[in-house]
Amino acid sequence: MDRFRATDQTVCGRRRCHVRCRTGRPRQHHRSAGQRDRTLWQRTQSRSRQVLGPAWHLDRLRRRPVRRRSARRRSTSEVRAHQVRPFRFGLQAARVNDPNQWLALARCAEDTGYSCFMVPDHLGRLSTFPALMAAAAATREVRLATYVLNQDFRPPAILAQEAATVQSLTGGRLELGIGAGWARHEYTQSGLTYDSAAVRVARFEEYLQVVKGLLNASAPFSYAGKFFTLDSYAPLPVHFTPPPILVGGGSPRILAIAGRLADIISVSTRASADGRVDMPNISLAAVENKVHRIQEAAGDRLEQIELNMTVRDVRLTHDRRAAARQLLNEWASVPERLADVDQLSEDDILDSPHMAIGSVEQIVEQLEIARERWGFSYLEVSSTDAEAVAPIMERLNGR
Repeated sequence: MDRFRATDQTVCGRRRCHVRCRTGRPRQHHRSAGQRDRTLWQRTQSRSRQVLGPAWHLDRLRRRPVRRRSARRRSTSEVRAHQVRPFRFGLQAARVNDPNQWLALARCAEDTGYSCFMVPDHLGRLSTFPALMAAAAATREVRLATYVLNQDFRPPAILAQEAATVQSLTGGRLELGIGAGWARHEYTQSGLTYDSAAVRVARFEEYLQVVKGLLNASAPFSYAGKFFTLDSYAPLPVHFTPPPILVGGGSPRILAIAGRLADIISVSTRASADGRVDMPNISLAAVENKVHRIQEAAGDRLEQIELNMTVRDVRLTHDRRAAARQLLNEWASVPERLADVDQLSEDDILDSPHMAIGSVEQIVEQLEIARERWGFSYLEVSSTDAEAVAPIMERLNGR
């Protein structure tokens, strides 16, 4: 779940944004009420077009009730009360190895209003669980996430024990993020066998079942599967509330498993075995397909699932198209890390729910539409984007 923009420098700060008015122009008071209403409607449509490009019409979905499988017809207000969660933000720690910087970053996440401090699981970085415990000691309330653990680095029984210990010692602040593993070089470096995607995904489903079973067991737990077998594993020796399970991924099979088993699903872009990010996977159509896959797999438990989205880049600008063009040029310069950038257009960038480009007003509106359209209320950003995100968080956090 690491991002391609991670650097050795970590920036975290707050900046207030002073907006003259929603449109940036002086208000007109001499028009009639009817003229003002028509002008407001035209400005609203124009802003929607600027935010979503060809997908500007998604703004109309705000007025559509969500269809449900139910014996009685629910009103729109009832559906929204169940479907729309308040916004919250998670800060993913960029590459930081200095102890003082690490603790400062954790405190910054809490002080600036982030709901969760998120730590990746990759070789060549601080080990995830010890780093989380250090962050826990430096903070009081911010939640702590593994984002996300490679299933093949830890047997499921060992992971369950570590997660239960962290959950108990932190007073219930853990979000346990797990993934199937994807970077071939990490398997090679650690001496692990890199199985085919089909095998890793099948093993991942069993892995989740075992971890969930152990974390929720009140009696000796047994499991017999193709990849894992446990015989009367004793309940974990600490008292804790089972942490929510977060599953991160971008492939249809992983998202289907997440829909059946996860409490939080992080929709991200796919990456190939050689570590390159599949950039066309950020497109509006790709996100639509991913959410549809989750909905199909989740069925009646969909309302219990919180949807998280990786925001890959935050650019505050009044020229969205120029920013998109600059991003395409930047991405094209690192083909060893980003794949098939040439298949993306400027409109693809501007329409992508994974990208936050524009003024504060435009980005806020785009994120609100994404929440109402797909349910993305939990947004993950890199600590390298923390300063740009600050005014957006001030507008949306907890709403």
